[in-house]
Amino acid sequence: MEIHHLKTFVTVAREGSITRASELLHLSQPAVSAHIKAIEDVAGQPLFERTPRGMRLTASGQRLVVKAEQTLAAHRSLLNETELLKGRVSGTLRFGAGSSTSDATVARFLARFSLRCPEVQVELTHGTSLETLGGLRNGSLDAGPYHEAGEACL
Repeated sequence: MEIHHLKTFVTVAREGSITRASELLHLSQPAVSAHIKAIEDVAGQPLFERTPRGMRLTASGQRLVVKAEQTLAAHRSLLNETELLKGRVSGTLRFGAGSSTSDATVARFLARFSLRCPEVQVELTHGTSLETLGGLRNGSLDAGPYHEAGEACL
């Protein structure tokens, strides 16, 4: 059962009409009918009663439409979440802190960083300023403050 079949099923159930559903979904009436038939084939029974006035859900169709609506809501939620993830920074930041760096300075930086980049995990490494500088140069650290010739650098 495909997600587009579920959208069609729910739309026909809401509208009570293949014609109106096909207009709303921008599908041909035969395509809408084929989607309904595909779902009914999976269910092994009719989900709609065809009447002169349109389509009416059977008892089985009423049960399934609730699940279909929940599935479509979960699908929309997933799509929304993927949109939110686009452009977000994620991964791991390997951060080195030298022993001469103030703990308060590191804490403030990491607190601000985590607010701006909540998807990034931080691996904090303590050492000397020279070890931090060495880690930055050899690539084992991504960032970190160090003191060189009396000047703090970040």
